[in-house]
Order: sequence, then structure tokens, then C-alpha cells
Amino acid sequence: MPEGAKVRYVDVFTAEELRQAWPRDYQKLDIVEIDVVDNGEKLDKFKASSLDFIIANHFIEHCLDPIGTLLNMYKKLCPKGVLFLAIPDKRYTFDKPRPVTPYSHLLEEHKDKTQKFRREHTEEFLRLGDKYKGDIKKRTQELLDNGYRPHYHVWTQKEMTEMFVRLAADFKINLEIQALIKNQHEVIYILRKMR
Repeated sequence: MPEGAKVRYVDVFTAEELRQAWPRDYQKLDIVEIDVVDNGEKLDKFKASSLDFIIANHFIEHCLDPIGTLLNMYKKLCPKGVLFLAIPDKRYTFDKPRPVTPYSHLLEEHKDKTQKFRREHTEEFLRLGDKYKGDIKKRTQELLDNGYRPHYHVWTQKEMTEMFVRLAADFKINLEIQALIKNQHEVIYILRKMR
């Protein structure tokens, strides 16, 4: 970040809660302290048009409603605000065998607020992404019970770009792709909220 930029880290858990909930994943990592405990999909603790930028690295694929999440982020950005997203390209990750999530499915999930797709996505992740060999139904329930959020959705660069273009058109928001950078296994998008 440039000198003088004020950054507030947001997570649904505190850093200590992350270490306790997933000790295998987080004990060895240098986790920053969380400034604002909030749902990153909603950002309820932030006023509309109050943020100059939002950085969400490897986040959107864990959201049950990526469209709703992106619309919420858009609302929180001030005019000319920047949304910086790094999203894994499934072709270069453990998600390679999984089918791409089409935009039509994202729309269906956005309209359906019951989260009925959560179990289905978790089972697919275990079967194809994680290649889990045990009882998938039992392991799915364990993950649902402890709040684990796998990659619910997977894309290649093509589908990611389509998602942003169609989102702007379908929801009449002025969100413009300023840059698209391929970075090994991920694609970085820099999107700007235009006036």
C-alpha cells in the first residue's frame, strides 16, 4: 500500500479465533490482527460510499452469493473507489477437475436466499477438489457444522471477466475493469466504481 494509506483488516473472526478454529491451517501463519470483525460479504459496519478501496484476495470464491457480495462492495466504495480482487483460476489449482460455475448459476443463487446450494457445493469440493476418499456426506456435515467455507465457486479467467461485465450490465452499476493481470494460479482484477 502507498505511504499514508489507512488499512483496516476485516474478517468474520478475530485472529485468535482463526487460530483456534483451524489450527492446522493457521498456527504456522503470521496472521494480522483483525481491526473490524464483520461479514466481508455484507460489510455492514461500513457506511455506503465510505471506502476508497477494498482488497479481497482469494475471497469471492468462498462466497455463497458472489453477485450479492460484489454489489455490497460496490455500494461501500466511494465514487472512483477501487476494488482489488485476486481470484484463483481453477485450471491451476486443486479445483481443476471441477466444472466452471456459470453466471446463470450465480444469478440463481443471488435470487435464492436459503443457501440451499451450500451443501451441494461442499460435496462437490470434497469429491472433485479435495478428492476426499471417506464418507462424503459425513465429512460435508462436519464442514457445515464448523463453518468451513471451501471454494463454492470456480472459474477460469474467461468466466471471471464475463461475471464482471454481465454484473455491471444486469444490475446497472458503473463498475469498470481497469486492469486484469494473470499472476501464476490467480487472476488479479482492478475494478473502479465510475461516476
